[in-house]
Amino acid sequence: MSKIIVFTTTDCKYCPSLKAWLTKQGYEYEEKDMLKHAWELQKYTTSFSPPISIVNGQPVQGLNYMRIKKLMEGEA
Repeated sequence: MSKIIVFTTTDCKYCPSLKAWLTKQGYEYEEKDMLKHAWELQKYTTSFSPPISIVNGQPVQGLNYMRIKKLMEGEA
């Protein structure tokens, strides 16, 4: 089963757009506060600019919808 974790912050202006898109696509995701879970995020990337999605173990920076879709479809 595909898995998405979305690391966000409360003041992120792009995070609501990403979450809305994921929901519209029918993707289930787990949201984590980037500041509280920084230790977990650093296992995947050194970037700390939200939002960061971890899609099937692969980090995706920002609103890169096509990359997320490809990872979910197993094409990347």
